[in-house]
Amino acid sequence: MASFLYNLGTIAIYVFIFASMLLTGLMVTVGDLVAPLHNRRLLGLSLFANFILVPLIAVALIILIPMNPELAAGLLLVSIAALVVIFASFADMANDVLLMVLRVTIFAIIIVSILIGIIFRQRMDAEKKAKGSGA
Repeated sequence: MASFLYNLGTIAIYVFIFASMLLTGLMVTVGDLVAPLHNRRLLGLSLFANFILVPLIAVALIILIPMNPELAAGLLLVSIAALVVIFASFADMANDVLLMVLRVTIFAIIIVSILIGIIFRQRMDAEKKAKGSGA
């Protein structure tokens, strides 16, 4: 049963990544996708804040506050994915650059989908090895 659930989880991760990327891809044109590359400063700052600064803060919290590995992994996942939702708030504040914010959000969603898939896969592999050595 555990093997079945493990395989089902692995398949679900890949289906989620594929479906997220497909849905995102169907909603935009190539021109819309390439447009944020023209404003490198906005794209760079957005990606830096989302994928470097906030995860570093999460790692600092994990180091400073003792917690079990499951909570630490959850905090790391949330720190990577949290700011994608906040981009919608930026869109409300940035009336004249709404389209730019939405385009940057597309890049963030793609990166988050890939990172979460990788982290879940590594976590599942680590748990499988731990159960194998503990039995």
